[in-house]
Amino acid sequence: MTQPSPELIREVPGQRRVSRTFVAGQPCVTRVLLHTRISPGLGPLVEKIVLQGHGSMLGIIPEELQLTLEGYRVAARLPRDVGPPLPWTRAVAAGVDAEGHVTISTGWIQGTPLHHVPSITPDLARVRALDALRILLLLHGRLVTYGDFKSENLVLRPDGTIALIDLDTLREVAEPAGWAPTRDLTRSWAAPEQENAHRTYLASDLWSWARLVEHLFPAGAPAAWRGALSACRREDPLARPRTDVLLGHLELGKELVDWQGRPVGETAGADLPEAGAGREPGSASLYAMGGVTDRVPEPPFAGAPAPAGATERVPENTAPKLVNGATERVPDTTAGRVTAVEAREVTNTATRPRAKARGRGCLWWVLAAFVAPFSLCAGIAITVDRTRVAEANEAAVDTLAALKAHKTRAELNRDRTQRDTLRGMADAAFATRATPRTAAVRALATVWSQGWQDSGREWSQARYDEGWATLEDGAAREPESMLARGTLEAAACRLDRTSVTAAAACTHALETLSAVQARLPADAEHNWLRMEAAWTEVLVRSELVAQAATAGLLPERDTQLAAARDLCVRAEPWLPYAPVNGPELLQDCLRLAGAAADVPSWFRWADLLVGVDVADGALSETTVRHLYGSGGAGCDDTSVSKRKGAWQVKGSPWCVALGHAARGCRESAASSAIEGRVYEPARLWDSFDTALAGRPASSCVP
Repeated sequence: MTQPSPELIREVPGQRRVSRTFVAGQPCVTRVLLHTRISPGLGPLVEKIVLQGHGSMLGIIPEELQLTLEGYRVAARLPRDVGPPLPWTRAVAAGVDAEGHVTISTGWIQGTPLHHVPSITPDLARVRALDALRILLLLHGRLVTYGDFKSENLVLRPDGTIALIDLDTLREVAEPAGWAPTRDLTRSWAAPEQENAHRTYLASDLWSWARLVEHLFPAGAPAAWRGALSACRREDPLARPRTDVLLGHLELGKELVDWQGRPVGETAGADLPEAGAGREPGSASLYAMGGVTDRVPEPPFAGAPAPAGATERVPENTAPKLVNGATERVPDTTAGRVTAVEAREVTNTATRPRAKARGRGCLWWVLAAFVAPFSLCAGIAITVDRTRVAEANEAAVDTLAALKAHKTRAELNRDRTQRDTLRGMADAAFATRATPRTAAVRALATVWSQGWQDSGREWSQARYDEGWATLEDGAAREPESMLARGTLEAAACRLDRTSVTAAAACTHALETLSAVQARLPADAEHNWLRMEAAWTEVLVRSELVAQAATAGLLPERDTQLAAARDLCVRAEPWLPYAPVNGPELLQDCLRLAGAAADVPSWFRWADLLVGVDVADGALSETTVRHLYGSGGAGCDDTSVSKRKGAWQVKGSPWCVALGHAARGCRESAASSAIEGRVYEPARLWDSFDTALAGRPASSCVP
């Protein structure tokens, strides 16, 4: 079938060319970035950055191009479990053409940009405003700011849902109150801190969302919303409502809380600007807007003034820098405005008339003289105890940081003596003062020192009891303590073959590990712990798959396989935060996809595993064995060895063909497939052929 010819949507000379194209028969928007050239040999790298989110590879390409690809990298790492249809477009192809220009294709979102939608009823405007806020909630929950939120970038689909386009403006922040340097903005939509300090917070999107509401309701927003909208337009971004709380407030009337956990006092919309106030001429009405864009807003010509509604690139050298990783607070530009703290009534006790003693003064002095020594001792004791608590908790924080280094740095993780050192640090913190934090960290350090996830680990009731004894009741709700408990229960599920309670341990492990994910704060700092919990849960699911298969319970096996594969997808964005255990998770996900005969997923995990394992241009023996041994039934028997620098593989043609294809050996893979159709006709060769045909041509990775 002949593909339709590309339809040029727009072209900015020397910047980019945007066309409507087709990829695998599906309509797409393809951008050709003309502002820089790179070696066509970097095509596979660009593809991984854009489609798989491998941000670690950004350093290989020019900085100018890094900034362009950053948003696509973040988009690739966003979870895919947000429910159909996805609320944002996705990149489906990327690479470098023969001229050295980067090309990126994203799925075409069928529908109409909001700034072209005709006038709507207030009820429908309310629905669309809340839908747009839910999209921001999905991003903000993963510490991702959109940065250029505006009506041109929101598309109304035929089914009435809203989708977000132009994801190259996405940026990540380190914490909910953190910021990223502003690189793209539309001045009529940007928050003050984006224009003045060149910083973009999660809360910056809420300023722009309030601007969207202003346009969706030309006659004025609902009265019940005006206080919240006013709060979204506060100068200090951290004083604006938190996204999840804002949605709860608008839907259920919940109290507003800002990004620092403080109650947000509403002003009943008193300082909410009128629609279009203070903006450029012609931007007051949503339906008069559109600027120079239809579907894909572009930055202006270099040195040219930005047209109304256009996205403007902020010079990189104007962005403030992070100092030692700390988040610097944006200065309050509202000089002369009285803050909530300053506005509190101050009582001047010096002018308050004193009550007459009426003969009771002597009695009070006697009592004071008697009680004072005991009060002094109690005060000293309380002060000493608080000091010990602070010291103990600080030691627990240091221990957890050391545990993180052990779990994320290969050179430390390989040193088994590190386990005893870390356990000693945790014991010392707990001995200083037993607190929920010290108890939780001690439990985790103890359980991890026992190495329950090591390959070949055998069951030990004594070690299990020792770990369980560290689970203090006072720390039961701390995520580290819960992860320790889940790890122990997972060990009993996988390794205790004699106990009648092993099946119950599997159930308890899944419940506990799910609770860990819910208890961990929603920031990148804890993603390494999320990976630990996810990997442990995948191990439990794999055990349940094996048990069901052995017992012939195929529906139960399929249920556990589906749950495990979904977990693998959810855990993918956390892979960059777990360079040690991330490959372990990928190996298990690869085996699960093979067991489920899910060829597309198998290649997905294989590509990720190859991407994180390649060092000096070669794969490790462990990865190669997994590539050839995880394709499903019969692949465990595949023989892999290396002779004279080349891999020698013997086994099922299906297993060999999969492994060859994952390494990029297309001719060898096709040859094994021809043999396999004769000797293993029941295999999914059509799925294999489809996957092989869609893979980029590359040399065989040694």
